[in-house]
Parts: sequence; structure tokens; C-alpha cells
Amino acid sequence: MRAAALALTVALGFGATATGGATASAAPPKPAVWGAQPSLTAPDAAMNDNFGAAVTMSVDGTTAFVGAYQKMFDGNEEVGAVYVFVRSGTAWTYQAELTASDRAEDDGFGASIATTKDGSTVVIGAPFKDVAGKLNAGAAYVFVRTGTTWKQRAELTGSPSGRGNQFGAELDVNGTASYIAVSAPLRSVNGHRRAGAVYVFKRDDRVYPQYQMLTEPAPGTDHYFGWAVAVKEAQVLVSSPFYVNDNLSTGVVYGFENPSGPYALKSVLTALGGQPGDDFGWAMSQSIATLVVSAHNHVSEHGVGAVTVFTHSDKTGVWTRRAAILPPDGTSDDDFGESLSISNGTIVIGDPHHQVGDNADQGVAYVFTGAAATWTQQAELTAADATANTEFGQSVAAFPDTVMVGEPFHDANGFSGAGLVDVFARS
Repeated sequence: MRAAALALTVALGFGATATGGATASAAPPKPAVWGAQPSLTAPDAAMNDNFGAAVTMSVDGTTAFVGAYQKMFDGNEEVGAVYVFVRSGTAWTYQAELTASDRAEDDGFGASIATTKDGSTVVIGAPFKDVAGKLNAGAAYVFVRTGTTWKQRAELTGSPSGRGNQFGAELDVNGTASYIAVSAPLRSVNGHRRAGAVYVFKRDDRVYPQYQMLTEPAPGTDHYFGWAVAVKEAQVLVSSPFYVNDNLSTGVVYGFENPSGPYALKSVLTALGGQPGDDFGWAMSQSIATLVVSAHNHVSEHGVGAVTVFTHSDKTGVWTRRAAILPPDGTSDDDFGESLSISNGTIVIGDPHHQVGDNADQGVAYVFTGAAATWTQQAELTAADATANTEFGQSVAAFPDTVMVGEPFHDANGFSGAGLVDVFARS
């Protein structure tokens, strides 16, 4: 790890000067305050598991989930598994390995993971699972913890299901597990291939019947509606990163709400100063009333990638664009915003293709703290033993005093490409 070497530019709009109350800060470099902790690895690590391709933490910071969607079982490739770790102080201990009750080859179980506030319920995507003979239709699984024991509660599939939909490619669950949103970004809608759809499930006692299917207001071919999703109580946010806006920039986020009935479109979010090919909505994360959205292909004098910060008013129901965070030391080969996580004033942004020294695609993760329109870089994290092509930062998870960074192509326990998760704690 090293401290930030450059000042951070924070402005309302990509590459713009601050207006409307946002500040363009030239904050002095912060001293390093994030220290490396023991890494997480799978107890049954094997070659090319890609442990760490997905990682998430509960809102209360007590439970972490790590996906290894390429893990092999019984000679079957890419079945997938998710590992559960629990925290005591700064130490993380392995608790359980979760697999699907009907696990099969090429399911990709663990490609996406979402959990509740206390980590007692987790939803896991298997987007390449065959369903009723439909190749890569996809499924999602709900697991519930009682004490220290995990049991599969439900297996979700979208209705109607379809070949190649990849249901479960992305998903999210609200804090109490009363609503689950699962995307099928390759679903055809009204004859438009790969237009995308998001299925919402509403808990009824111990089961999760499908409540509604959401689609884009004007579905289009290759929009991939559902590329990223975020859920907060009765609110669902869905990105469509390849949608072309009126200004020819690409990417939009739709906000749906259901205060007393079916979900209805309430908000449409875009990035100020967006450009063609930005892919706004590539990654998305929400904490309380703050939403962060990445455009990992946005090009500026700071490098490639940008993250926009929005805040929400429960009183008016309006999302307000507050700031844009640009890479502090980016280059033309970067992917700032490939992964993204926010937790109570702490944002972590992954760039797995950032070159470190002579190592291409070694990767970094940036930590920012703040609120509303003002965000300051606190650290730039790297792994001490990372090498070229380990892609540190392909996944990230944030908690105010803890950051987890996936490094899925790192060797672990003597196995090539087994993967690991680096843990950093703030002191």
C-alpha cells in the first residue's frame, strides 16, 4: 500500500469545474492509514478457482462472502462456490462453503453475491445455469443462516425464462431480505435482443414469489438493462450502460419505486459531461441515501474511468447529481470503476488493469471518504505480492474501517489462479 501521491479532483461533471455547490478540491496528500491484514483464501483452494472474482460484506461489517464461480467439483468445471467469513475484531474466520443443491457444470454459481444488513441472508447468482433445458437461462439461490449453520432457502428463476438470458448475472437484496432484484441482462424484450430485464421477488413468509418484471421504458437491442442493480427497501435502481442518450453519451440508470403497489419509473439518472462509449452504469453501489455509479470507459485528462455520486431525498424522491470522482493517477490503459462499493461515507473504486511499476494489469483500489459533493482520496491500495495480470481490484467491498479487494488470478496455497482477497483495515 502507498499513500496517494496526487491531489484528487472532485467536481460536478466529468472534467468540469465545480458548480452548484460542488467543490473541486486540491486536497493535500493524506498519510497512509490503511494497513494490510491477512488475506482470505479458500480452505479447499484449487487451480483456476478465481476466488475473489466477487466479494461483498454485510452492512454491519460482520460477515463477508467471496465467490469462486469457476470452482470445480467432481471433475465438473465452473460449478462455483461461495465462501463465508465472519469477523471478530480485525480477524476474519472461515465459517462455511455454500454450493447449490442442484449444482452442475458451467453454472457459474458465485458470479454475483448480495447480502442483508446483518449478513444472515445471502443471494447468489448462477447466470450460466441451464433451466428446463434452456441453456444459460440462469438461476439465483437464497441461503439463510441460523446460528452458524447455512441452509438453502429458495432457488429463483425468472418467469418467463429464456435461453441465454443469464438471469443472476447481477442481483441485490434490501436490508431485511423482503425484496430481491435479479437481472437477466441478455433477455430479449419486444423483439430486441439483449435488451435486458430485472425480476423482483417479494418475500412471503419463507418463500419468494416473483412480484414483477421490470424492463426499460424503451427497450432496445444490446442495451443490457440490468447490467447493475441496487435495492433499498422498496426502491430498485437498474443500469443500462449501453443506452445512447440524447447527447450521444452512453449509459443511464433508472429508479423504480413502489410506495403502495407495483413498481413505477420515478427517476432517470445520467452523468453530466458524459461521452460516447462511457458505459455509465457499469458498476453501481448504494449506501443509505448515496448512490455511486461508474463509467469505466470515460476518457479525460486524468485517465480512463469516472464515478458519479448522487444523493437522494426521501422527502422529494429526487436524486441529485453531487460530484464526479476521477482517477488520480490514471492512464489510457486503465479501468477506473470496473468495481465499486460504498459504505457509510467510504467509497472503494477498483481498477484491475492499472499498471503498477512494470506490471501490466496488476491493479489498484482507491479509497475515498466524504459526503455529498466533497470526497477526498484517503489511500491507493496495492497488494505487496501482486504481479502482472493478477487483476487486484476486479471486485471490492467497503466498510468504514475495512476494505476487501479481490485478486482472482493470484496464486494461492500453491495453486495457479486459485485467487485470494486482500484485506485492509483503517487504523
